[in-house]
Amino acid sequence: MRKCQFTKLTIAFLGLSVLMLGMGLTAGCRKGPDRLVLGIVAPSSPANPGGLPREQSEELSQAIADALATGTRIEVFPFSTAAELIRALGAGHADIAICSAYTYVATHDASGAQVLFKTIIRGRDGTWSDIVALATGGPRSLEQLKGKTIGFSDPASPWGYLFPAAYLAENGVLTPEDLGRAVFLGDEQAALRAVLEGRLVATACSGEALALLTQSVPDAGALLAVIASTPPVPGTTVVVRAGLDSDLVDKIKLAIATAVSGGDGRKAWRAITGTDGVVEATDSDYEVIRKMVATLGLDIAVLAEQ
Repeated sequence: MRKCQFTKLTIAFLGLSVLMLGMGLTAGCRKGPDRLVLGIVAPSSPANPGGLPREQSEELSQAIADALATGTRIEVFPFSTAAELIRALGAGHADIAICSAYTYVATHDASGAQVLFKTIIRGRDGTWSDIVALATGGPRSLEQLKGKTIGFSDPASPWGYLFPAAYLAENGVLTPEDLGRAVFLGDEQAALRAVLEGRLVATACSGEALALLTQSVPDAGALLAVIASTPPVPGTTVVVRAGLDSDLVDKIKLAIATAVSGGDGRKAWRAITGTDGVVEATDSDYEVIRKMVATLGLDIAVLAEQ
């Protein structure tokens, strides 16, 4: 029988800690179907070198295992980067993942990972961007925005630039030249204030940014108006790797939905993901991401690391 070889290269490739060595995740060392690995990208800190709250990760894994009711153990492992998680899913070193929507798209396109759920925050299963202008004297339609100066928050912001910029370009409002001359204000609140002060004709911001501004500028809701909104974009996503038996995938899906619906599993889920629960998702829910990447000429693998 061939022995498992733990080399420095293998360990570096997976970003493993002593914990992971004990989990046996290197190639050829995977245990049988009595064990499934749930991967999460969880940056570490001096106070939490493992990157995940241990108690909550144990509670979540046990809740999923109990709901699975097959005797299969669920072991949660924190990967330090999305690239490591993507490679692990593709190589079969991780079976399930809680990851960003960008990471799902990159993994699906690279190795055929299957999406199970998108998450819910405050009752919504996605985040959108609003295009905001002055309620009086400002443009009232996308058509009226053509040729005007539109502001954004930050070039790396999904809701303050990436998705609304792609949306405006797809609708013929912005040309590649316009995107090259984009004005960035640093953050969404500053961009909204620039519209209020007449320094910008319109700006793009997340769907909750205008409500947030009213906390400091009470009449902002009356002075500003949303003239268009982008399609909603999924946030944190639950996926399984390609190659898992379809019956097992169905059982995993039911087990996760059951585990996060109440009790310790729900509390652990909130602590780890910051979200309120899950709803079923399909790959078509992520087309908005693929369109954005194509329109702006970006690299999905690079976005996954943000």
